[in-house]
Amino acid sequence: RDPVERAVSQYRHAVLSGQPIPAPEGLPGTADLDHLIETSAYGAQIAAYLAHFDLDRFLFLEFESLVSDPSRVLSDVAQFLGIRDDWPKLRKVAANSSDNIARLPLWVFRLRSNPAFARLTEALPRGARSRVKALLRRKQARTVAPIGPDLRDAIAAQLRDDIARFRDVTGMPFSHWSI
Repeated sequence: RDPVERAVSQYRHAVLSGQPIPAPEGLPGTADLDHLIETSAYGAQIAAYLAHFDLDRFLFLEFESLVSDPSRVLSDVAQFLGIRDDWPKLRKVAANSSDNIARLPLWVFRLRSNPAFARLTEALPRGARSRVKALLRRKQARTVAPIGPDLRDAIAAQLRDDIARFRDVTGMPFSHWSI
């Protein structure tokens, strides 16, 4: 996924799930911004794995391709793994989308840190969890202050060298990315 968009998405997710994080104008110079950047530092992330595994053990996929053409991506995965390209019919699922998260009450996210609630959630079948979320979902979504162009540019500047290393390692152009 585009690394800048990944960082912005991480920020939105944090705000919408009630995590204590500054507004965009308060982010520069904070550990919170450092964390957002680290989530998109793909070069550093893959370097840690390459210290233990050969590059040919990895298949690099683009999130955008998975969204736009999941059947082709699954075919690539099957070929890489050496398994049959025989998948069930795919249906579009938007789990943990910003819109879904923005419509859940904040108390749901506070409950998630409770071990008893976590065990209860795990015990429920996925369909039941989805129905409970649908019942709790509000009509009006919470909003998040947008990350403006200056902060996006600052994030891009901090990621530029790392993403160049990632491109070198993977041999992939990621030409539609913003950096």
